[in-house]
Amino acid sequence: CKNGMSKDSGPIAVLLAEHQQSRHLVQMMRHSIGQYQGGNTRARDTIVQNAASYIRLMRLHIYKEDSSLFPLANKSIAPLGGDQIVQVFEQFEQMDDGELAHERFFSLAARLETEWTR
Repeated sequence: CKNGMSKDSGPIAVLLAEHQQSRHLVQMMRHSIGQYQGGNTRARDTIVQNAASYIRLMRLHIYKEDSSLFPLANKSIAPLGGDQIVQVFEQFEQMDDGELAHERFFSLAARLETEWTR
């Protein structure tokens, strides 16, 4: 329970449980997509239901992060030297690996957007 934020209870525990739920929904969608690609047209409804559940979960999850978790984190980080944290991130981005990682993530996001919005 560093800085008053426990991963076993409170907002972090709830958000971690939602991460697990989201992984389960993605797994179910992958399975149903495989079934659909294999010719089971009824799997389409399952894909749509799981995708809708995933969207609802993510919208609520992001709201919770924005309205609860991030303000709590900012309060915890500020006394520890938020400027130092920003400086470390900036140093990371200046490194070859950091810049490459940054570009890899942007490329991955663009590819996923293209694949899933067809």
